[in-house]
Amino acid sequence: TNISTGTKIGGRSTLTTSNSGVIVTNAAGSFDIETNNGSIEFEGEFTPGGDNKMTTSNGSVTVTLGGTPNLEFDGSTSNGSVTSDYPILTSSNGD
Repeated sequence: TNISTGTKIGGRSTLTTSNSGVIVTNAAGSFDIETNNGSIEFEGEFTPGGDNKMTTSNGSVTVTLGGTPNLEFDGSTSNGSVTSDYPILTSSNGD
């Protein structure tokens, strides 16, 4: 599934798929993106103060943010890593 527009999409968007990746480009707004078996690629801007969620069972999540992001990020993985090009504070639940 590839979602791309010539102009920025806005508002609140919910995208759900199974057994397929999701690519969102040229986007602005708040997003809830979920796939059960594929990767998620997002390029755009988040609404300040908005709630965004990107979930996959088997795949990676790549987010490329435009503008000057000011957000709270909560990333987790069962089998992989979480990385950022921006400085982030990290915490671990620990065992």
